[in-house]
Amino acid sequence: MIARSWKVWTTVELAEQVAPYLERTGVGRARDTAGNQGAMLMRRPAADGTVEFWLLTFWESEEAIRAFAGDDVGRAVLYPEDEAHFTRAAAEVDHFAVVTEG
Repeated sequence: MIARSWKVWTTVELAEQVAPYLERTGVGRARDTAGNQGAMLMRRPAADGTVEFWLLTFWESEEAIRAFAGDDVGRAVLYPEDEAHFTRAAAEVDHFAVVTEG
């Protein structure tokens, strides 16, 4: 299994809107992609006064990630409406081989 990690930041005022927005866009699309094995969305206050969200998605293979993200699997999947919800979004993602789970 491969874990795909991406981070985004928003204001305190917009924080309650971000999780539902991500569910409608990237998280929902990831879950609907063949080979996706789950997703987790976490949040915490950031040191700069914003709110950080961390999205982890889990995939059975790089081919499954490619079906979701396109040929450049290291780039984040972004949407036009992101600018209205985020103060900053990571342009790149990280991938990790999952060595233990459960």
